[in-house]
Amino acid sequence: MMALMDAGQSRDAVEMPLAPHRGDHIPARHPACWIHLAGGWRRGWIQHWLVGTSGWLAWVQYEDPDGRPWPRFGMFAYDEEAVRPREEGQGPPD
Repeated sequence: MMALMDAGQSRDAVEMPLAPHRGDHIPARHPACWIHLAGGWRRGWIQHWLVGTSGWLAWVQYEDPDGRPWPRFGMFAYDEEAVRPREEGQGPPD
């Protein structure tokens, strides 16, 4: 499902279809994150977590990869290589 890229590069986050999920929404305790999309890192904010059929899902608000001035939202399968914690003032992981 997720293909690894060359050494030193990160893989993109995998967006999941927006479908009803069972279970509760779990608020994010540390919402600031980096999310790897379209070959680059974007600032993101995890709105909440869900338990999916094959693991954790994160509902993420993130900077538009196309440079539009408004944020985008998406449901992503959690992958520690593609969705990483972000501290204040911290630059992208790579």
